Amino acid sequence: MSFRLTPEMAERPRRTIHAAEILHMNARTIAAACGDAGPDEIVVAVVDRNLVLAGVWTFPLVELTSRAPQADGGWLLTFSPGSARTEIEARCIDLARSALKRWEALRRWDSKHS
Repeated sequence: MSFRLTPEMAERPRRTIHAAEILHMNARTIAAACGDAGPDEIVVAVVDRNLVLAGVWTFPLVELTSRAPQADGGWLLTFSPGSARTEIEARCIDLARSALKRWEALRRWDSKHS
């Protein structure tokens, strides 16, 4: 069985970059939730598969696996209490850069193997 790059696989990094942009644009909202979060809580931000901010939630860290919303083909990022807007923006930029590197690697692989 050989690996074959599908259009969906090639599209995912581009969509991840866009999801990171949406989170970056909402960094102020996420930071406000982080500012209100207690030391034993976690903040979860979700961008759905339609590339829309689905919400920002805060709940006890011990309940992360049971209460975290399903990303269901989207993107879910967690943030610590007290995370500043600048930290959140930096994480979003890092996510976008990582997705760009994945896209570039997929393109290189595809150009060598197609």
